Amino acid sequence: MIATKEQLAAAKLRRIAERQSLELKLQKHLNSIPVSFRLRMQKVFLGTATPKQIIRATCEECCGYEDVKDRVKNCSAWQCPIHKTRPYQSTNQDQGENASESQT
Repeated sequence: MIATKEQLAAAKLRRIAERQSLELKLQKHLNSIPVSFRLRMQKVFLGTATPKQIIRATCEECCGYEDVKDRVKNCSAWQCPIHKTRPYQSTNQDQGENASESQT
């Protein structure tokens, strides 16, 4: 089946409308993000964020942008695919220092 010029034009218009709709939804979502977190999420959506920024933005969004550092550090969602790479984790050295402090 060969598409007519009218069918091709209609399909192109549908793609443009879908893209505009997606852009409006994206802008609405970005506007709902607190300003201090918005730039990092914009980079994620534009595809210019580093892997580290993507992970941090994902954790921030998961926490609802509230008390992020403590909530991510103490995250118990072990089934999350990025749980082992989340930011704000204690290093082994920190854990060793904490263990020796608790023994004294």
